[in-house]
Amino acid sequence: MSTAAARYIGARVQRVEDGRLLTGAGSYVDDIVLPGMLHARFVRSPFARAAIRGIDTSAALGTIFQRLSQGEYQGVLVGTGPMPGPNSPDGAVLVGGAANYIIDKSSPEKQAAAYEFAKYLASPAVQSQWAAATGYVPISQAATTMPPLTDRWAKQPGFKVAYDQLVNGPVNDATAGPVIGAYGAKGVGVRGAIIDALNAMLTQGVSPAQAVHDATQAGDAAIADYNSRVG
Repeated sequence: MSTAAARYIGARVQRVEDGRLLTGAGSYVDDIVLPGMLHARFVRSPFARAAIRGIDTSAALGTIFQRLSQGEYQGVLVGTGPMPGPNSPDGAVLVGGAANYIIDKSSPEKQAAAYEFAKYLASPAVQSQWAAATGYVPISQAATTMPPLTDRWAKQPGFKVAYDQLVNGPVNDATAGPVIGAYGAKGVGVRGAIIDALNAMLTQGVSPAQAVHDATQAGDAAIADYNSRVG
């Protein structure tokens, strides 16, 4: 051991860096800016070794938790996160899910009954119950202040992730949602084509380019089928 090193062992060493750190003159990695510099974000898994078994819509949360509560799938945990996408001030998520329509070719009595039923479904109390039980985003703002939805969000915040992402995004043409007859759902229509492609890319190792190609092919086929039936 050298004489210079030995004199520091067991001795009080005077700090020389405190002055610049305490006066704001320190330099950190976040202070460095270089031309063309990029940033990376790492998301650490809480599990040392785990496999993603599936990615599903937030509207399936109610069914998923119901099945897990029965002890059918031991060791399976549910994680909820916002839909990923480009970091753009104009980008956000759009409303997705089933829709109800009143057909003008039915009798006036049936149309009136359908209208009353639609009003019932859209009422805040029913929307609160529906969203709490299923995971669907409520279509009534008043429903978000009523139990059982408030209780569900307090106990299981994952049920509120989709709602927060939706209401915190911009309102523009891109987020208004598509007007399309073959919109569909999981496994059906254009939306189903996109969901299937995302699952294939994230859980089956399909490349992004191939996933886009498959979604385009399936989506075009769904639109063509719809047009052939409806005209």
